[in-house]
Amino acid sequence: MTMESNPAPESVGRGLRASVVLASLAICVILFWGMKGLFRGGSGDQPEPEPSRGTSFSAMNRGPAPQEPSIRHPHQAIPEQLSTTTTNTPKTLAIPPDPISETPQPNLPLAATPTLTATQTSSSGAGTDFGMLTGKVTLIGVPEPEKLIPLDPGCGRLHTGTKPTTLFYLVAPDGGLADVFVYISKGIENRNFLPPQNHLVLDQVGCLYTPYISGALAGQTIEVRNSDPVLHNVHPTPTVAGNKEFNKAQLPKSPSFLFTWNQPELFLRFKCDVHPWMFAYVGLVSHPYFAVTDSNGNYTLPAVPPGTYEIEFIHRKTGKVTITVTIEAGGTTRLDNQFKLN
Repeated sequence: MTMESNPAPESVGRGLRASVVLASLAICVILFWGMKGLFRGGSGDQPEPEPSRGTSFSAMNRGPAPQEPSIRHPHQAIPEQLSTTTTNTPKTLAIPPDPISETPQPNLPLAATPTLTATQTSSSGAGTDFGMLTGKVTLIGVPEPEKLIPLDPGCGRLHTGTKPTTLFYLVAPDGGLADVFVYISKGIENRNFLPPQNHLVLDQVGCLYTPYISGALAGQTIEVRNSDPVLHNVHPTPTVAGNKEFNKAQLPKSPSFLFTWNQPELFLRFKCDVHPWMFAYVGLVSHPYFAVTDSNGNYTLPAVPPGTYEIEFIHRKTGKVTITVTIEAGGTTRLDNQFKLN
């Protein structure tokens, strides 16, 4: 009798192991595709977003790049807390009210109504081709007392003696009035003059501008120095179209700033926003026939071409007066003026 034989135990074991391996592989494949779909944020059919042109994958993962701190050289611009200009958001200048305000006076309103007494005399000896205009300006009346300048501690240490005051009225014992700007306002229009090579120098000494009143030819270089051991900012504020405003920080005893304006302007104001009492005024004219009265009220316009001109006398607080005068070749014309305070 023939008997069937059962499969060997070894062959059955091998078959079971093969089935388990295949089943494990199938499970791994299913889990792999399922997990990939989850990490993509949805089904496995959705593509990953591509970075925009010029953007790396590492940049996408880093987030926004940190901003570098801005560096401002002190000679390029005034520190932001001192700036009076505005950009998109207006800023309030954190400076205390100025008790000695020097508000610009483009129309020169009179602080007192002046009356004028003019005398004109002529003499020879000024050369054969040109004439000379000279004279004295005096003030009749007693102006208000000057105000003590409220220096901060840093500037106060620079004045060990008499403390500085305002310079509204500088009057000599005989009444001579300083800081009157005298110039030819009419009669010289058809002449062209090149600006001189020398600079008009404004210095900052003891937290004050010096000189307080000066004059220059339009196009002439104006040099501003800082002789103080403290920081200033040079802030000229022209009002005539075409004359540019500047605002620059100037470190102690640092190199000078050079400025040029081509349009005549009376008076072009310089100020310091760090020290709100600091002012200076420059009369810019289109010709060299101007002067500023000295501490005794005297002035001289030398080498004036012969002719008839209008001479304007301007004082920032008293006002302005215009007088017609004739200059003769080879002669000296004297024109004395008096301003009277009511």
